[in-house]
Amino acid sequence: MDVGDRIFVDTSLTDVRVRALRLADDVLSRPHASIVCVGVGPVIRVVFADAQMTDTFRPSIEHLVVPCETTTPEFTIVVGDSRTFGPLPQCREDIEGQPRDSATELDEFGAVGVEPGMTISAVDWPRSLGVWWLDEVDGTTNWQVSAPFRQILAWWAIHRGGMLAHAAVVGSEGRGLMLTGVSGSGKSTTAMQAGLDGLQILGDDYCYVAPGVPAVAYSLTRATKVSDESLALLGGHVGTLDNTHRRDTAQKNLVYLPTHGPRAAVTALRIVGIVVPTVGQEQIARIEPCPGAAALSSLAMSSIFQFNAPAAEVFARCRQLVASVATHRLELGRELSSATGLLAGLLAEDDSAERASDER
Repeated sequence: MDVGDRIFVDTSLTDVRVRALRLADDVLSRPHASIVCVGVGPVIRVVFADAQMTDTFRPSIEHLVVPCETTTPEFTIVVGDSRTFGPLPQCREDIEGQPRDSATELDEFGAVGVEPGMTISAVDWPRSLGVWWLDEVDGTTNWQVSAPFRQILAWWAIHRGGMLAHAAVVGSEGRGLMLTGVSGSGKSTTAMQAGLDGLQILGDDYCYVAPGVPAVAYSLTRATKVSDESLALLGGHVGTLDNTHRRDTAQKNLVYLPTHGPRAAVTALRIVGIVVPTVGQEQIARIEPCPGAAALSSLAMSSIFQFNAPAAEVFARCRQLVASVATHRLELGRELSSATGLLAGLLAEDDSAERASDER
């Protein structure tokens, strides 16, 4: 029986949340738990239940690590699996025989969700505590490694007035461009090529956008996912290829951006523009202004469907962001580096405009 065809039957989602949080309390009381603090604007404390969990998921957030001794975390996420938390709640086949990928319950006190692959995410707002409960760490996929506890971060972002945006972000000198679109639109490949050509990469798939204007995006992972086709087109990669958790060729390759050096993953950029890439047929890429409504549709729709968070609130955050920056449509060409030049040009235009404003 495939896990995508099963649902909880022995307990309600509320009971699942209570159970998960009790297990988190048990891990927090253990002296051998591995603790790391990460800076994503605010500081989040991540507690891994054992060394194997640490070894599997810490590399994705290594560039964000800050000293726990000198920071005050505002939120804690406990990470464990069926070895450390015990078996996931009993399931059975959906009586109608229809696949059920996920179930979610949100209220003023927190949230709980069952994600594809039998992963449980739970949060408790009064305690500022989240729990990420996997089935078995040995069965972890490249997708999970590249996006650890992403659902919890999506809820946390909305709860504090920000959002998770489904977008790649590239930039330079503190300014960034958000590349948004559905899977297959070319945003990851464009970001990777931009990194090879000298721009900074904040992320290739999603980021945290803090509340307020101007918008600031924060990196949440240095792990990027690149298809076999894109790797061949790029002729290389920005960081370190690691397919330890690639279960089949349908999954994308996992590439870790460096933590140091000129190609290191950047942790924060002020967003100065949104770019909607599309795959073109010409040799050289082209870019042109596009209506804000087109950028809003692309960013909001993909972010709402990617992250199981309140749609109205995600849409409102996206609308505020789009209204504050310039929006462009980028038609990608067969010569990938030609797109990088256009992106660099947009960043330079913003820098010139900012300097002119300062002089006035």
